[in-house]
Amino acid sequence: MTRNSIGALSLLTLVACVDVSSDVASQSEPIVGGTEVGTCGFPTTVLVGSGCTGTLIHPRVVVTAAHCGTPRTVGFGERAGSTISRSVSCMVVPGSGTGADVQFCVLDEPMEGLPVTPILYGCELDEMTVGEEVVITGFGRTAFSATGSFGVQRWSFAPIRAIRSDVSLIGTPSASACPGDSGGPVFLRMDDSTWRVFGTVSGGTTGIPCNGDGAYPLIHLHVPWFEERTGIDITPCHDRDGTWNPGPDCAGFFAGDHRGGQSWSDTCGGAPMGGASSTCGAAYAETPDAGMPDTGMPDTGMPDTGSPDAGSPDTGTPDSGAPDTAGTPDAGATADTGAPDTNVGVDSGTGDTGSDGDPDASGDPTGSLVGGCGVGDPGSLHSSGFVFVAIAWLRRRRARG
Repeated sequence: MTRNSIGALSLLTLVACVDVSSDVASQSEPIVGGTEVGTCGFPTTVLVGSGCTGTLIHPRVVVTAAHCGTPRTVGFGERAGSTISRSVSCMVVPGSGTGADVQFCVLDEPMEGLPVTPILYGCELDEMTVGEEVVITGFGRTAFSATGSFGVQRWSFAPIRAIRSDVSLIGTPSASACPGDSGGPVFLRMDDSTWRVFGTVSGGTTGIPCNGDGAYPLIHLHVPWFEERTGIDITPCHDRDGTWNPGPDCAGFFAGDHRGGQSWSDTCGGAPMGGASSTCGAAYAETPDAGMPDTGMPDTGMPDTGSPDAGSPDTGTPDSGAPDTAGTPDAGATADTGAPDTNVGVDSGTGDTGSDGDPDASGDPTGSLVGGCGVGDPGSLHSSGFVFVAIAWLRRRRARG
């Protein structure tokens, strides 16, 4: 994979906590010969408690070493005592041995606005290879004997020396971890310039403090346990089994370096960050509206065909059940409501038909209204209106005569 140049560096010998379980505070001295970061340089590297280092992997979660005890706070910034502080509640992963020297700390208040550094996961793990140059950083001492040097964040390049089942070995005699760096990260840069963290410092392996390989437990192994326990999704680009499945939070990861250049007054606003990640597949995209397409028709339940009577289409043909001899338009007393004509005695066009289906040739209004039109048959009331008008006219003529 490619790595953008981060500039000239004085190799720093970052130093892991060789033994801080008895008294973390007594180990509070800085790193071995490293380069100090600028303001907001690698800003997801945090001070854990009073003597360790950690990494912000989610707005609410920091990962660090289990042997750092039970920290109550984490601090953001480049120097101890001049940081933004958050209270935390921590939980140690199950298991034993160096590979289980990991704990996750949940912040009482999310660190909003600061781009996180997620855990290397899924197919991204293929980038973790022996010989790959990575970045180590922390607040530890500059030498084992430099007991007053703790509390300043420094960084260095270092090679991956070995990868075991649950631990990676990182560092050389001129670039390694020292007391105060415990729980601190090892960063791997992706092709899109964003970073991933894959280990936290547990301790040295050579027996010579601050002078060789540091053991970094592989934290991806503990992701399923943490997510199942808390319900917090710390792998926004993957499912727990490592399958690529990006969500809306699979974006905006930290893409800067040690130089920084922003300010903590606005939580490192403007810090470089990546777009939607595509490290293992297509980037997340908003799903378009999956509803029915808007065709412009006002009625989406049934398409509006333009015919007012959706039960029986209005063909425009005059009611032929009773011939309209006067040329009077069909103007029934009751408007056509559009309900389908379900009466047995439908208007067949051959004469007004009664309920028995026989033609009602007498012109009897009872047969027309109850039989041919059918009580409550609004679709047939055009002819009944005409009959009413005709009968009323005949009666008036007879009365006058």
